[in-house]
Parts: sequence; C-alpha cells; structure tokens
Amino acid sequence: MKKLIQLIAFTALSVIFLTNCANKTKSGFAEINGTRLYFEITGEGTPLIFLHGFTCDHRNWNPQVKYFCSKYKVITYDARGHGQSAVPDTTPYSYEEDLSGLMDHLKIEKAIIIGHSMGGAPAFFYTLHKPDRVLGLVLAEGGAFLSDPAIVDTSNIPGYFNELFSAIAIARNEGLEEGKKAWLNIHPMKNAAENPISSELLKSMIDDYSGWHWLNRDPQENNPDGTIEMMESISTPTLIVAGEYSHPVLKDLVSAQSQYIPNSKLVIIKESNHMLNIENPEQFNEELESFLLENDIK
Repeated sequence: MKKLIQLIAFTALSVIFLTNCANKTKSGFAEINGTRLYFEITGEGTPLIFLHGFTCDHRNWNPQVKYFCSKYKVITYDARGHGQSAVPDTTPYSYEEDLSGLMDHLKIEKAIIIGHSMGGAPAFFYTLHKPDRVLGLVLAEGGAFLSDPAIVDTSNIPGYFNELFSAIAIARNEGLEEGKKAWLNIHPMKNAAENPISSELLKSMIDDYSGWHWLNRDPQENNPDGTIEMMESISTPTLIVAGEYSHPVLKDLVSAQSQYIPNSKLVIIKESNHMLNIENPEQFNEELESFLLENDIK
C-alpha cells in the first residue's frame, strides 16, 4: 500500500513538472570521438549532466528530468551501444572522453556530474582529471572499481560478477531475449523489476538495449582500479548514494568513497536496491536537491 501511495503521488508530481518543462526539451546527436551520441536537454540554468548505468539509457533519469528541469538545465544522453547512440566498432574508446567531448560539443564549461553504476566511472575520473569543470559530483553506486583488500572485502566480488556473467552467458547461448529475462532477475535489477514504481521503465530500457556489449568484444579502454590516493585527491563536493538493499560489493564501494573522499556526504535511499533513483525517485530527488542547495549550486 505504501508503494502504491508513493507511485500515485510521484505520478501526480511528474505530470506537473513535465507540463512545465516539456516545451523546453531539445534532442539531437553529437558527432564526437568517432561516434554518434544521442542526447536530450530540458530546462535552463546550471547544467546537471546525468550518466546512466549498463544496459540502460537516458530514460533512466526520467524522474530526475521531470523534477529538476524547472530550475536547472538537465542533460541526459545514451552511452555507446545503449539507447539511440551508435554501437562501438573496433576502435578503442573511453566513456570519460565521450563525456568530455559531449560537454565541449554542447559548449558547457562547468556542470554537476551525476553518474549511476557504469556511469559513475567516467563521472569519477572526469572529476579527478578536470576538477575545474565539475561543480559537484554525484556517485550513485558507481565510481572507480575498488579491488584493494585494504579498502574493501574482496571475498564478495567473485559472486557478484559471476551472477552478472551468468545472465550474459544465457544471452550468448540461448539468445538475446532469454538473456534479458535473466538480467532482470540478477540481484541489482530484481527489486526494481518487481517494484511498481520502477518496473515499467526498467523493463522498457532492457527490452530496447542493443545487447552489443554482451555479444561482442568491447574495445573500451579500461580505467585503473581506484586507490585511496585517488579518492583523497577529489576536493569537489560529492554526494554518495546507496540503496538500502544493495549488494555488499556496492555497499563496500560507497563506504570507502564516503571514508576517503574529503568533501563527501553519504545517503541511503530507503526501500531500494541498485536502481535506486527509479525505485525511490522521491527520496533520491530530495537528497540531490538538498546536496545542491547545501553547496550553493543554483
């Protein structure tokens, strides 16, 4: 019953904000770094750039676009091989360089960078390398991968990735549609797939996912594993977000980030797993808005 009430309230709010912002939405393709990236811009003001997670697309941020577009310029885009963006070819590429190229293409000098899951790595490294262009950093269960046993409990890592790889193996051996069904049942996705607030949006994104990364050798350049020194060198105001029901691997990640990123704040999104921003958009939006206001980002 509580989730049903939340869903009704959130839907009502979404209609109001979408009506106010719909006439300000622009979309297009950025021809950058030898690829073609689809993007959407909604609203005016200080830029918020949202980076989605693996197998999702720009729609993963629909609840945030609707909430923030009346006060900010909200930018969402599809990573390579996701949504309407081009799939990779054999040329090495970097999600961080794609973010940098898109900002240059859109003539954005500074922005708040919000990365979820896979999108957290380019958000983290872009902030690390170009802090003068980042007003605020939000890491929603994403960032540099941590494998140092002095920082995280590495015993949890194999089981976490084995579950992901098992779903990918089904896609390769039994077909893409069967793989997508299996993907919705892995720990990070299952809660959102069964949550009436998030299930329709999540299933729509997974249904539209190209599957390219599951079926091909990805030439993406690997990021180095994260270190304490990397985290300590980020002075940008940082919001770290975790789901209440998330996997221990992800909880270790956010715990370490909270400990070693100096100017950081950790919040837990209640009744959520890994897809926290669509599972409980009301709290996620409130926490993000509070972070922006606390750091005088208007």
